[in-house]
This record gives sequence, C-alpha cells and structure tokens, in this order.
Amino acid sequence: MLQLLLIASLVSPPPFRYGDSFIWDLPTATWRQGKEGSLRETAERAIRECCGEGLQVQVMGNAPLGYFKETYSK
Repeated sequence: MLQLLLIASLVSPPPFRYGDSFIWDLPTATWRQGKEGSLRETAERAIRECCGEGLQVQVMGNAPLGYFKETYSK
C-alpha cells in the first residue's frame, strides 16, 4: 500500500535548457546572503522561479539534500 501512495504522488522534474539540448534536473538557485535566512527559503525560491507560483510544493525539513560549492583560484 505504501508503494502505491508513493507512486501516486511522484512528480518528475521539469526539463531545463542546457546549451542546445534539454536536461531533466531538479530546480537550482544560488543562496542570497542577507536576503534569505535558510537554504529552505532558497529551495522554495528555486521552485517558484522554475515552476511558477501555482505549483503546490511541500518542502520537508530545513536541511539540504545536497549542495555544490565552487572554489575559484585567485
């Protein structure tokens, strides 16, 4: 029964333009220091910017699933 419930609520990620092709990936955004207090707020903004205001989304928790940190050489 649990498997059926999980399948019923599964939504695939939207396609993004990447160069000349489209890729299927989760929405991403850069954290804005001073404007957003948590990574959860950043995740909610990324979903709004990608999918629009009309999509009903429930973010589960405040901890990120993952993050990417880029270090540039000087």
